[in-house]
This record gives sequence, C-alpha cells and structure tokens, in this order.
Amino acid sequence: MIILRRGDRLPSVAAVQYFLNLYGNQQLAIDGDLGPITSEALREFQIENDLIVSGKVRNATWQKLNQRNRQIIDSVDATDDEITDYLDFQRYNGEPIINYGMSLGVRNVINQIKSKSQGGKVVLLRFHGHGSPGHMIVSSGFDEDSGSSFDLDYAGNFWPLLGSLQSIFLPFGSIEFHGCNVAMGVRGERFLRRVANTLNVPATAGVRSQYGGGRDSLRFEGRTRTFCPNGIQLKDWALQVMSSSYL
Repeated sequence: MIILRRGDRLPSVAAVQYFLNLYGNQQLAIDGDLGPITSEALREFQIENDLIVSGKVRNATWQKLNQRNRQIIDSVDATDDEITDYLDFQRYNGEPIINYGMSLGVRNVINQIKSKSQGGKVVLLRFHGHGSPGHMIVSSGFDEDSGSSFDLDYAGNFWPLLGSLQSIFLPFGSIEFHGCNVAMGVRGERFLRRVANTLNVPATAGVRSQYGGGRDSLRFEGRTRTFCPNGIQLKDWALQVMSSSYL
C-alpha cells in the first residue's frame, strides 16, 4: 500500500525527508515536497535496504525509516457503512482505533487516542469517516451531532478537549482528516487553521471526495490543503522544526 508518492506536499513528507537524512546519509532540503530529489533518495534507501525500489513510501519503507518507533495512529468511524477498509489499516498499520456510534463519541475517541499514544511519539494522527466542509464525523456514520463530530463552530469544551491531544505529538507531528470535502471552502480553511493552532501541529484534509479502500486507504485522493500553526508556510514550518536541536 502506497502512503506517499512523488508530487505529495505534506507535513508527513517532511518527516520522511528528516528520516532519510538521519538514516539514509542524505543531505535533503526538508520542505515537505516529495519531488524528484526526494524520490531518488528514497530509491537509494530502498536499494540499500533490500526494499521494493519505487521512490514511493510504502509501509515497508516507512517501517525501515521509522527506526525509533514513532507512531502513526488511525481513528476509523466504522459506523459509516461505506468505511469497509479498516482491515487494510490492520494489515498495513497495526491496530487502528475502531469507533461505532456512541454518546459523547468525541470525548471517547480522544481518550482512546491518548491511551494509545506513547509519551509524545505520534508523528501522524489520521481520522477516517464521513466529512463535509469544516466538519469531520468520528463516531456516528452520517449523524453530524456535536457529540460525535469535530466541527469549526462547536463551542463549549470541544476545542479545549481537542487541545488536550497536543502533548501526544512529536515536534514534527501532524494531523490528517480523510473525510470528504473537509478542506473545502472558507469553512474548511478556518477549521484547519484552528485545528493547527489548537494542536500546534500542521493540519491537512482533502478538498474533494475521499473514497478510500484498497490501495487508497491511507492516501488522500485529489487536492489537499495544509495549514501550519501561526499561519506559517509548510516549507518554513518544516525548516523550523527539523532544525531544532531536540530532534
């Protein structure tokens, strides 16, 4: 299963570039852009480690790069009867968090993520389920109530509750929403900006429909939008966090 490939511009690409510099003896510019130079560096790393040589990041390449057991956590809304690909997550990325319809689902999902995380080692947190502009359903299929979804306009304790996840991330961690249309329009932009500022990590989502399944379970389909904390650009964020002495 392909996780990243040439042309992707994502925070997770910056993490791969950092790993290649660390373990592959490369001297890549860390900018979040999987262009021809990064693709060739991946090919060299794959040759050296007896992996399928493609210049793409498949699960085996990720596992080899991820030598310090940094975590990817997937949260799947299995109440959505169109989400049938959580078996793909189990095959390629261990045990995902599987959610069904529940009261106070947002709180339960966040608590499960905290329990699964290992002391600030999360490099990528992904949510899979239905979505709409500025909205991601996490535990109710099609029901968009405030107890089971993330939404731009929810007030009360939602944003502080989401903010409690900040401590699970590595400095170069990021969050992705794989629901349909989450990044679309003004609502999508405002939602992602607020998530990024709340968690202090970049937030990414797809603009168009996300069908998932099979080889596309762990990838975005079509155009994405990424917003970094404090409104900085992806390239500047990557340079800032990757050059920090604590990495």
